Amino acid sequence: MKKIQLPNGMSIADLNLLKKKHGKLIIVTVEATESVDYEEKDGELFIKPQVKNLKKRNVSAIFKQADKELIAEVTRRSQKDEMAGAKLFYNGCKLSIDKEIDEEASLYIAVLKSLIDKFNEKKGNSLIL
Repeated sequence: MKKIQLPNGMSIADLNLLKKKHGKLIIVTVEATESVDYEEKDGELFIKPQVKNLKKRNVSAIFKQADKELIAEVTRRSQKDEMAGAKLFYNGCKLSIDKEIDEEASLYIAVLKSLIDKFNEKKGNSLIL
């Protein structure tokens, strides 16, 4: 079984309440690497020797499914500014996140990409009769 990582401070009871209120949920987890100190030596940069292993941690976010109204507004906004549309989609679906996601651009983009990929995952077939 694959372990599900919830955002910091969130309990299973909290998750169950969100699921009951919003229906299907999307949980996104991305890996974050801690920043390291570096030093310059002979015009080149090196990771400081005391950094043996880079600390990695996972951060998580929980999103609800987008409704038709949100999708329509995201579509309208994206025609003028794709990033504004993506931000509206992210904020309109966001239920609970690890705070680092909103504080660090690279984590925000990784979570946003994963959310959009999951949303676009469902594909249908159509026929013209």
